[in-house]
Amino acid sequence: MSLALNRFFFLSIILSTASLTLWKSSEYNLEQYQAFEWYFGGSMVLHTLLSFLIGFFAASIFVTQSDEPRDPLGIRWLFFLLLLVSGEEFSQLFIANRSFSLSDLTLNWVGLTSGYFVRKLILVFTQR
Repeated sequence: MSLALNRFFFLSIILSTASLTLWKSSEYNLEQYQAFEWYFGGSMVLHTLLSFLIGFFAASIFVTQSDEPRDPLGIRWLFFLLLLVSGEEFSQLFIANRSFSLSDLTLNWVGLTSGYFVRKLILVFTQR
Protein backbone atom coordinates (compact mmCIF):
# COMPACT_ATOMS: atom_id res chain seq x y z
CA MET A 1 0.00 0.00 0.00
CA SER A 2 1.38 3.40 -0.91
CA LEU A 3 2.38 5.98 1.67
CA ALA A 4 -0.25 8.43 0.41
CA LEU A 5 -2.99 5.82 0.80
CA ASN A 6 -1.79 4.95 4.31
CA ARG A 7 -1.84 8.63 5.25
CA PHE A 8 -5.35 8.97 3.85
CA PHE A 9 -6.65 6.00 5.88
CA PHE A 10 -4.80 7.15 9.00
CA LEU A 11 -6.28 10.65 8.81
CA SER A 12 -9.74 9.24 8.02
CA ILE A 13 -9.66 7.02 11.10
CA ILE A 14 -8.38 9.89 13.29
CA LEU A 15 -11.14 12.22 12.04
CA SER A 16 -13.79 9.51 12.46
CA THR A 17 -12.62 8.81 16.01
CA ALA A 18 -12.61 12.51 16.90
CA SER A 19 -16.07 13.07 15.43
CA LEU A 20 -17.48 10.03 17.28
CA THR A 21 -15.98 11.33 20.52
CA LEU A 22 -17.54 14.74 19.99
CA TRP A 23 -20.88 13.17 19.07
CA LYS A 24 -20.92 11.08 22.23
CA SER A 25 -19.86 14.05 24.40
CA SER A 26 -22.59 16.28 23.00
CA GLU A 27 -25.29 13.70 23.79
CA TYR A 28 -27.02 14.82 20.60
CA ASN A 29 -29.27 11.97 19.45
CA LEU A 30 -27.64 9.68 22.00
CA GLU A 31 -29.92 6.74 21.18
CA GLN A 32 -28.67 6.71 17.61
CA TYR A 33 -25.06 6.83 18.79
CA GLN A 34 -25.66 3.91 21.14
CA ALA A 35 -27.25 1.96 18.29
CA PHE A 36 -24.13 2.70 16.23
CA GLU A 37 -21.91 1.39 19.05
CA TRP A 38 -24.11 -1.68 19.40
CA TYR A 39 -23.79 -2.37 15.66
CA PHE A 40 -20.01 -2.73 16.11
CA GLY A 41 -20.35 -4.87 19.24
CA GLY A 42 -20.46 -2.21 21.93
CA SER A 43 -18.27 0.52 23.28
CA MET A 44 -15.34 -1.73 24.16
CA VAL A 45 -15.17 -3.36 20.75
CA LEU A 46 -15.39 0.03 19.06
CA HIS A 47 -12.57 1.40 21.25
CA THR A 48 -10.35 -1.55 20.42
CA LEU A 49 -11.19 -1.54 16.70
CA LEU A 50 -10.53 2.16 16.18
CA SER A 51 -7.31 2.02 18.22
CA PHE A 52 -6.16 -1.03 16.26
CA LEU A 53 -6.76 0.78 12.96
CA ILE A 54 -4.92 3.88 14.16
CA GLY A 55 -1.93 1.77 15.21
CA PHE A 56 -2.04 -0.29 12.02
CA PHE A 57 -1.89 2.67 9.65
CA ALA A 58 0.44 4.68 11.88
CA ALA A 59 3.07 1.92 11.76
CA SER A 60 3.65 2.22 8.04
CA ILE A 61 3.62 6.03 8.12
CA PHE A 62 5.93 6.45 11.10
CA VAL A 63 8.46 3.84 10.01
CA THR A 64 9.16 5.73 6.82
CA GLN A 65 9.51 8.91 8.88
CA SER A 66 11.84 7.26 11.40
CA ASP A 67 15.00 6.08 9.67
CA GLU A 68 17.19 6.54 12.73
CA PRO A 69 19.34 3.53 13.62
CA ARG A 70 18.50 4.04 17.32
CA ASP A 71 14.76 3.71 16.68
CA PRO A 72 14.23 1.35 13.72
CA LEU A 73 10.68 0.41 14.76
CA GLY A 74 9.48 3.95 15.31
CA ILE A 75 8.74 3.19 18.97
CA ARG A 76 8.92 6.88 19.87
CA TRP A 77 5.94 7.48 17.59
CA LEU A 78 4.07 4.64 19.24
CA PHE A 79 4.70 6.20 22.66
CA PHE A 80 3.49 9.53 21.30
CA LEU A 81 0.25 7.90 20.12
CA LEU A 82 -0.20 6.16 23.47
CA LEU A 83 0.26 9.50 25.20
CA LEU A 84 -2.33 11.11 22.93
CA VAL A 85 -4.85 8.31 23.54
CA SER A 86 -4.24 8.54 27.29
CA GLY A 87 -4.71 12.30 27.23
CA GLU A 88 -8.01 11.92 25.40
CA GLU A 89 -9.25 9.41 27.94
CA PHE A 90 -8.09 11.46 30.93
CA SER A 91 -9.74 14.57 29.46
CA GLN A 92 -13.07 12.85 30.08
CA LEU A 93 -12.58 13.57 33.77
CA PHE A 94 -13.29 17.22 32.97
CA ILE A 95 -16.18 16.80 30.51
CA ALA A 96 -19.60 16.94 32.15
CA ASN A 97 -21.28 14.18 30.13
CA ARG A 98 -18.34 11.77 30.07
CA SER A 99 -16.50 9.62 32.59
CA PHE A 100 -12.98 8.22 32.72
CA SER A 101 -12.75 4.47 32.35
CA LEU A 102 -9.62 2.45 33.01
CA SER A 103 -11.01 -0.37 30.85
CA ASP A 104 -11.39 2.02 27.89
CA LEU A 105 -7.83 3.23 28.39
CA THR A 106 -6.53 -0.34 28.56
CA LEU A 107 -8.44 -1.37 25.43
CA ASN A 108 -7.13 1.69 23.59
CA TRP A 109 -3.57 0.76 24.53
CA VAL A 110 -4.05 -2.89 23.57
CA GLY A 111 -5.66 -2.00 20.25
CA LEU A 112 -3.07 0.63 19.37
CA THR A 113 -0.08 -1.52 20.29
CA SER A 114 -1.39 -4.68 18.62
CA GLY A 115 -2.34 -2.82 15.44
CA TYR A 116 1.09 -1.20 15.35
CA PHE A 117 2.99 -4.47 15.71
CA VAL A 118 0.70 -6.47 13.40
CA ARG A 119 1.47 -3.94 10.67
CA LYS A 120 5.19 -4.09 11.52
CA LEU A 121 5.13 -7.89 11.12
CA ILE A 122 3.35 -7.57 7.78
CA LEU A 123 5.96 -5.05 6.61
CA VAL A 124 8.82 -7.32 7.70
CA PHE A 125 7.42 -10.38 5.91
CA THR A 126 6.50 -8.54 2.71
CA GLN A 127 9.94 -6.95 2.39
CA ARG A 128 11.66 -10.37 2.29
